[in-house]
Amino acid sequence: MHGFRIGGEVNLNIAISACLGAAIALGVSGLTSAYISESAERKKALAELEKSMVADLGESVQGVALEWLEVAAQKVENHQVDAGFYNLMHMKMNVLGDPVLEQPEFVALRNRLTGD
Repeated sequence: MHGFRIGGEVNLNIAISACLGAAIALGVSGLTSAYISESAERKKALAELEKSMVADLGESVQGVALEWLEVAAQKVENHQVDAGFYNLMHMKMNVLGDPVLEQPEFVALRNRLTGD
């Protein structure tokens, strides 16, 4: 282990544990920062929509729908099972042609509803 030669001889278990710990910390940090940035983007989109409408949409039907769609998109991205899978696919395809689902913030969330 070249990186550990500077400090002298190191037990292989300690070296592997240190590397594994760093990998786990980086993974958790990445997931946390992704969640925070996605939440901030959603809040920004909602704030822009509120500004253009001169209304507070936080408690409106659209605001609540955006929050629930964000949760669903996060579940999809994390490969979590969702009982509303078929409903999400209908929303993604906008089968009923709902104009609300064509608004940019809804389109962005719908685009995140992808499967592997």
